[in-house]
Amino acid sequence: MMEIIAQAVRVIDYENNSVQRRNVNMMPKFKDYIEQLIVHVSNNVSIREYHTQSTRTEVIAGILEIAGNLETPDAIEEKIDSIAERLVRNEREAQARIGHMNISVQKGSLIFALFEDNGNRKCILAKIEHTGFFDERDYSERFGFSKDTKKIWKTCMFDLNNLNADQFQAKIYSNTVAKYWWFDFLELVECQNDRVNTYKTYDSVEKCLNRKLKKTAPYDNRVIQNAMYAYMNNANREMFDYDNMIEKIFTGYM
Repeated sequence: MMEIIAQAVRVIDYENNSVQRRNVNMMPKFKDYIEQLIVHVSNNVSIREYHTQSTRTEVIAGILEIAGNLETPDAIEEKIDSIAERLVRNEREAQARIGHMNISVQKGSLIFALFEDNGNRKCILAKIEHTGFFDERDYSERFGFSKDTKKIWKTCMFDLNNLNADQFQAKIYSNTVAKYWWFDFLELVECQNDRVNTYKTYDSVEKCLNRKLKKTAPYDNRVIQNAMYAYMNNANREMFDYDNMIEKIFTGYM
């Protein structure tokens, strides 16, 4: 059973260098949205594993302080503000680096949630698309989130079962290769880098193909392996998605 312990939303506006609080109490279905977000991230296969550099870096230190002082709601809000302000700074720096390529950092909101799931305490940070609109009933300005999972830009989920640990594990999803998210903002360390992950993926699929096809269909085996190699070495591909690779190669070949 899932229990949301603390939750918050901050609108991240790196263009105007500002963070705006949103009152989640005014969003009656926000808890349901958080739970759906957590389930989606937990079941997502396109994630990478990281760990903290130390417990003193700004984001994880703030999260640990929140988790250890739940009786002080004002302090929690201020700490989440600090985390969001760090993200604004990092996004401004990232935009300055990529602006000349006519690329923009995706605009959206930062969602924070501390929760327990089947006795396991975790924290999720998610950068998602936000939507502003006018209510047709009274023409008041409203704010909301899309249920479309494609509007989830980036996430990070920390395992917080032991708040006194020297190191914390994190699982990250990102729809683009955004080093600023895990390196600059979260200050994490990769458990395995791209080169190692790609080699292991290729090696495991190659062994499977050799077992199944090498003797019975050597031509098909060679064609599929060449297609897989070309997919993995495509310099124009921002993200490597295993499921997408399998679908493209095998659907096209069949």
